[in-house]
Amino acid sequence: MPSSGQSALHPPRWPTQAFAWLLSPTHALNLAVFRIATCLAWLIVLRMDESVFFATWPEELMGPSHWLHTLGWPATHNPALVQACCIAAYTAIVFALVGIFARPALLVVLLAGGYAVTIPQLAGSIHHFNHVLIATMLLIASPCDHALALRPSKPRPTPANPISTAYAAPLRVMVLYLAIAYFFAGLWKLINVGTFWFTPTNFINQLHTKWHEFHTADLPTRIDTLPWLCAAAAAFTIVLELGWGALALTGPRGRLLAALAATFFHATTWLFLRINFMHMAWMQVVLIDWHGAWMRLRGGVKSEHAKALVGSETRRRAMVPVLVIACVMLPGMLLNGALRRNDWPLGCYPRFDRRAHDRINVLEVRATFFSGTTKTYREDALHPFMRTSRARAIFERAMQGDPTTRDNRLLALLQVLERTDTRLALARSVTFIRQSESIRPGTPDPRDQVVLGPTLVTDE
Repeated sequence: MPSSGQSALHPPRWPTQAFAWLLSPTHALNLAVFRIATCLAWLIVLRMDESVFFATWPEELMGPSHWLHTLGWPATHNPALVQACCIAAYTAIVFALVGIFARPALLVVLLAGGYAVTIPQLAGSIHHFNHVLIATMLLIASPCDHALALRPSKPRPTPANPISTAYAAPLRVMVLYLAIAYFFAGLWKLINVGTFWFTPTNFINQLHTKWHEFHTADLPTRIDTLPWLCAAAAAFTIVLELGWGALALTGPRGRLLAALAATFFHATTWLFLRINFMHMAWMQVVLIDWHGAWMRLRGGVKSEHAKALVGSETRRRAMVPVLVIACVMLPGMLLNGALRRNDWPLGCYPRFDRRAHDRINVLEVRATFFSGTTKTYREDALHPFMRTSRARAIFERAMQGDPTTRDNRLLALLQVLERTDTRLALARSVTFIRQSESIRPGTPDPRDQVVLGPTLVTDE
């Protein structure tokens, strides 16, 4: 049997350290910080205007059939009910944030808020904030309100026993979930794009494609003029996505580095591409030992290690619901990631696994009014009601399908646009035009214009 000196000379291997950390207890404060971060993430992903707008969505523009549809998910929803659910969810978020009946409040958030955010997901394109729902489930199943709570639930932790595996289990499950999400996003880039992903051309085209989506002259910082920086950003993306999970399991310094790198990644993605994934950045709190940092800040010494084993034994039963969720969610994420399934509430996260080109097909709806004026409607007409990428996906879907399906989708899109501008219903004629455009800022360069579907003409 090796002595303590030998153990110091031969520290445990990485897998041993990783498993030891995954099974180790933690302080109630760390789980409470995770609760607060999840509530803040909900404030980003829950948008009442978008959910209400999609409540009465044309069936022709619906996304692909989903397993929830098989279970009876309705095609249309009562806007008043959707609005009420959003209000209930916002109220419950505040209660959970400050720790007043936190777990029941989180259940309201999951049911009411989950219902509201699912409506646009199944009616348009899927946006990947699946982790916010999963985090909420884990918190409901755990004693997340034993710290930083105005009204802690019972049984309350005693000062002698603030550490337990029951507090650690949701955090560790979330780390594994995020590791899977990051890993497959990076893997599919390498599989489908290959080395071209690392070229400045591909990254600049990705930038310009997102900027073209905004239809505005107010562009982010023009890093496209620095090819070396674009190539470095492309490489950093792959390294982060493939290595985040391994880095998170290497030790305290590795976890801190993973959290800082991911936060930097999501912040710069928002700054340069306007992809708001800050709700993913909030999840990085699961990697930080907040109680240990607080003790070091106070100049204290961690003394709860001996009491941790007692705490983990007394609260072992509290881990069962979390482990049940983990046994369902983690294999589900692995399967969806391996199959490249863009699903909800589990799915492979944004991959950007296609080569970005310098031209894109867009759809314009041109209306001529009886006054002789003409107005062109593009996807930016929907921006006040939904995320820009979802608006683009809707216009792209309207151009797809056989002639009959496509015509029905174009007419359904016209009905949606009439909701944004009632004058469109009074137009003398409406024409749908598909054209190729350059994605370069300031150079739309329209080409290859093709009239799609019927030209609608109204007699005066």
